[in-house]
Amino acid sequence: MNLRRWWLPSVGAWLWLLLFLGLQLSPRRAELLNDGDPCWHWLQGDWMIKHGAVLRADTLSHTRPGAALICKDWVSDVLWAVAGNWSGWSGVIFLTAVLIATSLWLLYRQLRTEGADALLAAALTLLAAWACSSHWLARPLLMTHVLAVLVGWTLRDFDR
Repeated sequence: MNLRRWWLPSVGAWLWLLLFLGLQLSPRRAELLNDGDPCWHWLQGDWMIKHGAVLRADTLSHTRPGAALICKDWVSDVLWAVAGNWSGWSGVIFLTAVLIATSLWLLYRQLRTEGADALLAAALTLLAAWACSSHWLARPLLMTHVLAVLVGWTLRDFDR
């Protein structure tokens, strides 16, 4: 008999919620912005939203104005700008917390799909959180974390 009630959230849902709220409500949440890049990405994304185009020339630099620019992370720049324009730096931190919690939740789901016990999967996910926490900054790299888990999951399915 399944002891879990239909109205109780799963371990994975609790894990996502605790990670998200932990990042949102922590007094150290401003450390997610301990870098010059969040402002840069917000400005680039804001420019792209206003002009409806991907940035092709460096318009924000005082050292090389007009120089050719390859904006490979334009999607995340637009997302940072949307979050920042919506709620200022709190919006950027909100998006950062969502990306971190989601990447770790996806890892937990992958481990559970592979047959790991819920407690073991949660412990391994928290170990992965600790290992990658030094990279928790409001930068496009967080989207790479989500995509890396998804690609790993896809490759594992392909291997089977």
